[in-house]
Amino acid sequence: MWSCRADVRAVCLVTLGALLIAIAGCDDDSESSGVQKPGVTGSDEQQIAETVNAMFEAWSAGDGELTCAYLTERGQVLMVKIAGQLHGLGEEIEPTSCEDAVEQSAAAIDEPIGQRASPSRVRLNGDGTAAVTSQFRGELSLREANGEWLIEVPTFVD
Repeated sequence: MWSCRADVRAVCLVTLGALLIAIAGCDDDSESSGVQKPGVTGSDEQQIAETVNAMFEAWSAGDGELTCAYLTERGQVLMVKIAGQLHGLGEEIEPTSCEDAVEQSAAAIDEPIGQRASPSRVRLNGDGTAAVTSQFRGELSLREANGEWLIEVPTFVD
């Protein structure tokens, strides 16, 4: 009788252990794209500035997958429309996805894309949204989702 209980107990423990391992291996929503983004730390203003700068660096490098990982779903849709309107494009582009838009626009322009953001140019709106003001004119919009800041409009607009 004791050996039967011991067998059941062992099966339960093995099953519980396997379940815990499976749960520990699950990704959270911020990693759902499968893209490894550098971690951002500090105040919200610092995190937002780092996110914007990392997105523009990835865009300038033509890394569509990483660039689009910094964008909300809306931002990814807008990227397809906005990329073809960048100042300084050497050729017309016709992207079909966010990743295409980044890769094609980066290949067609000879200068870095975007501006450097600093925490002093970040405005928190208090409702999970924020804006970064341009050095020249316009703002870039962000939204907090699942504990990270994502870019809602991937360029500075008036």
